[in-house]
Amino acid sequence: MTQKPDDDLDVLSPELELTLGGEKVTVREFSFAQALRAEPLVQPMIEDLRQVFGDGEPEDIEYGRIAAVFGRHAEAFLDLMALATGRDRAWIEALGDEDGQLLAMTFWRVNSGFFTRRLVIAEVSSRARAAAAQEQAGEKSLPH
Repeated sequence: MTQKPDDDLDVLSPELELTLGGEKVTVREFSFAQALRAEPLVQPMIEDLRQVFGDGEPEDIEYGRIAAVFGRHAEAFLDLMALATGRDRAWIEALGDEDGQLLAMTFWRVNSGFFTRRLVIAEVSSRARAAAAQEQAGEKSLPH
């Protein structure tokens, strides 16, 4: 028998509450409008994440490899965490390393679906382009 979640809103809009820098902080999954605003920030990260996720199953990938991608795109990642928490970026930048790492891991946990959807779209688009190029190359090699 399938168990029903206690609160359907938790499934639709997951969020986690943390205490960081002595303050309560809620990390929320991006709403549609926030995702639209985040799109230009995340696009440069997607190719790096595709390389990470291309190496195995998502559950087998170490968080450290994902964190390395976020480090290479630190400016955008800080902005994304600010968007997910509703906090100023300066507040996030002032966090100590331990609190910052906890926030980053929580952000990934709550918003990994946002990235996964974009990774799937990028992969499908890439395969479609490759198939079209292969088909076009095949047409060029056919005798007329």
